[in-house]
Amino acid sequence: MIGVGVIAVATIVVRRIGVLVFGLASMAGQLLGAVLLDTLTPGPRPSFATFVGVAITFLALVLAAHPCFRRSETVQEGS
Repeated sequence: MIGVGVIAVATIVVRRIGVLVFGLASMAGQLLGAVLLDTLTPGPRPSFATFVGVAITFLALVLAAHPCFRRSETVQEGS
């Protein structure tokens, strides 16, 4: 049932924000959760490169979601 709910929410959200932003947001959330778990639990800590990679992912998300980089109208065929 949880999977059905996730897919239902994803279809609604994708129509509003687009597939690229949704995919980047999903990936950024998973990366943030993984880094937090690795940082807060005992064991080896994430490397500096891991934090840089997460920061680059969030930068890509911000750029993709920014209104000046998004098309405001749909392109019609033949024009």
